Amino acid sequence: MDVSGFDVSSVNPSSPQASAPKTGVPGAPSSRTSGNSGSILISKDTSGVFARPGAKTAASSTPTRESEQEFMKQHDQEIRDAHSRWGKMINSYYRQYPVMRQIDADFSGLDRYMALQRRYRQDRDLYAWARDTFALPEVRATLGKYMADPDFWRMAPGLAKDALQIPSQSFYAATQHFAASDPTMVSFVQGFLQDMTKNIGAMVQGLPPGTDPGQMQNLARQFTPGATAVNP
Repeated sequence: MDVSGFDVSSVNPSSPQASAPKTGVPGAPSSRTSGNSGSILISKDTSGVFARPGAKTAASSTPTRESEQEFMKQHDQEIRDAHSRWGKMINSYYRQYPVMRQIDADFSGLDRYMALQRRYRQDRDLYAWARDTFALPEVRATLGKYMADPDFWRMAPGLAKDALQIPSQSFYAATQHFAASDPTMVSFVQGFLQDMTKNIGAMVQGLPPGTDPGQMQNLARQFTPGATAVNP
């Protein structure tokens, strides 16, 4: 496999068929209100709003938080529709790839992560969920562990492509802005790129034939400062 497209120098190395997933697959918060089986991405939110009127967080009065809550309210239907489509997509990958079922099981065992899932079901605050989830060392470590697994990379190109084609342009642009401007998310994306570089051997081994490893790095770069807000 040709690895010439993978830009290592751009990253600072110092810095069987199954039923539906359980509860732990990362990537979007759960909208479930019971212990039913199924991916945290599966259930369509039926609460009416992603940011419930009156929901409060520790930083809810700051200009940034006010603009985030306004965005969630204005784009509520779009977010809920995307959430439902992501869930169906993840459910498909869960059935197809054993590694997705392993990821789900591992994340289901992270107590602080699952506590954030439960909190999300109460406040529907997507921004707060993302900040607090990707700040958790155990979340970053678990993702890093699977990036060393070739089976993860066999699944990754299709998963990334399908996931990034779901949002509308406005939703996608807002996601890029958040990832490239919020300190927690900037740190997470930088660490993700570092893990890609560190695990290039597993990536090359696992990627489907004809897949350029640089394409995966370029997808991650779309969520770094200065990236152009255009769907892939």
